[in-house]
Amino acid sequence: MEKNQQLRIRLNEPKLMEFNLDLGAIANNSDWPDGINFLVGSNGTGKTFVLVTQWLTQSILNARLISKRDVPLEFVQQLVDGCYDSELDGEIGVHYKDTVSIEIEFEKGKVVSCNIDVLNPELRPRAAIYMSKNTRTFDQMTPYYALRKTMSADEIVGKKIFKAYDSVFLETLRLMVRGGASESQLKRLNEGLSMFLEEGERSLDISEVGFDEEECKYFMVNKGERVFMNTKSAGEQSIINIVLTNTLQH
Repeated sequence: MEKNQQLRIRLNEPKLMEFNLDLGAIANNSDWPDGINFLVGSNGTGKTFVLVTQWLTQSILNARLISKRDVPLEFVQQLVDGCYDSELDGEIGVHYKDTVSIEIEFEKGKVVSCNIDVLNPELRPRAAIYMSKNTRTFDQMTPYYALRKTMSADEIVGKKIFKAYDSVFLETLRLMVRGGASESQLKRLNEGLSMFLEEGERSLDISEVGFDEEECKYFMVNKGERVFMNTKSAGEQSIINIVLTNTLQH
């Protein structure tokens, strides 16, 4: 969570929804520890919408920073269509104090304006990764990679088989794994996963993580034994996914 960040949402459709979240105040509050923060609320109150919107605005910002020019509305529309099932009508704004401001206006599902004001010339792109419930386990990933043998990522998202943020996450994870894990990353991976072992369980010695192109599955080599990650329980897969993704990003 970024410090000094505000997220403002005012939507008329698909339902009346209005937020003005001072995320920076939460992150800066001395009563809250640094690190993981939880967004809690009843079903349908917009928790997922907030997280998806964070991903969307970061992706748009990255495009602006990389291209160093205005982001075409067609590109923004493509991302929006790949994120939300309903037509949006209203405004979304994300503001980072002394850094950047993003304002997007919608009319019945169409993006009519997208204004990005970069206040800090030293600002650099950062990874936009949202691990949704659709990509929590390795079992859920295999169908996507099987489709990628015959379809492009844009086609998969355009046909609404997978969301844009799911596609980006899965493409990013595969690229990171294909790039190989360094010794320091493998050390952190072993340490991170060992925290979840129960007392008396065998220690880990993961020497490799990889992606089997033919099987469309991730694997790890632990103590010389090659194991597909989707053979683990759903809970174990989720933990491995989170720790592995976090480890390979740094």
